[in-house]
Amino acid sequence: MLLIFVTAIVAIATAFFGLPAYITSIITIFSLAFVAIKELVGEVIADEEKAEKEMTDEKITHIDEELLKRTEGLEKEKKMLEDKQKIIADFIKNGIIKEDSIIKNLNQESFVILYHYNIALPKKYLGLLPNEKSAIKNIIDKLGFVSVGRKYGSYFFHIINTSSLPKELRQPAYLEAYIRKKVIRSWKIIEDQIKDTDREEFKKIKERRLNLVYLLGKVFCSELVIGYLNYPLFSEDFLPYLASFTKKIKDVDKQKLHALISQASLHYFVESITPKDRDKILAKEDEIKKKLGVKSLFDYQGVSKEQWLSVTSGLFESPKSQEYAELIYSSINRSLPIIKEIAQVA
Repeated sequence: MLLIFVTAIVAIATAFFGLPAYITSIITIFSLAFVAIKELVGEVIADEEKAEKEMTDEKITHIDEELLKRTEGLEKEKKMLEDKQKIIADFIKNGIIKEDSIIKNLNQESFVILYHYNIALPKKYLGLLPNEKSAIKNIIDKLGFVSVGRKYGSYFFHIINTSSLPKELRQPAYLEAYIRKKVIRSWKIIEDQIKDTDREEFKKIKERRLNLVYLLGKVFCSELVIGYLNYPLFSEDFLPYLASFTKKIKDVDKQKLHALISQASLHYFVESITPKDRDKILAKEDEIKKKLGVKSLFDYQGVSKEQWLSVTSGLFESPKSQEYAELIYSSINRSLPIIKEIAQVA
């Protein structure tokens, strides 16, 4: 409405004063730009005020309950995403997939990026929080954020696909209000537990409570650029996570991929088995492939659950043999379609 009003005023002023056409154009452009920026800033402030008002304790509790339900209801989808990430991570590590092709071929997705920093809590208070993690780390882990960096830097910078967030939190203003209020809740847990036992410490904690700063933003793939000098400094989960949103993974090294398929290694399908027992299975890999008639990675798809039970029964006693047969059979049925999809590109 304000844009229309300004345009009308400029037109009337031009007609009244008889200004040249090019002057009119310049005035109009600058006027419209000023009004557009003013309205945009106004909308951002309005969004923040609206989010602050709407993100009540009841709303936060509702979102937390929905997150819990979603986590329980999406176990199968989550497992498939994890399998895809593991396979892609292994392919990147072995030079089968080039990292750059992942970034170039992302779907038209948007991502929320989060940079945060807070002063570390003394360990004795950290132990009062869930998983003995800081309040912010507990919150972003539960939401599904993935760390970008490895080791020390991984603590501060995280990313998530926007559609992976609950609908109520897909706008930065609402996500900011949710995170801030959840952090304050967490601090209150600590305060409530020490206020009656250590008044001096309670006073110090109160003074240091709001020590968290963070930057939130939403970016689209067309505006997402990732650079590095040392690829291994990325978190092991980061690029595989992005890869799960690619239209099609390109730039596959055909020779290395075909060599991997020919090796028919079992290691993709036994990762969920305990390391000691996994090593026991892999030590017998050649014998197992000969027994099952496997010559290519894709031959495993024709092996039945009963055949796997005959393999695991020769290595472990029941019920472990039954459990491992189920795990291997299930992993094959989840993983091979992912590898086939990549192989079709090569």
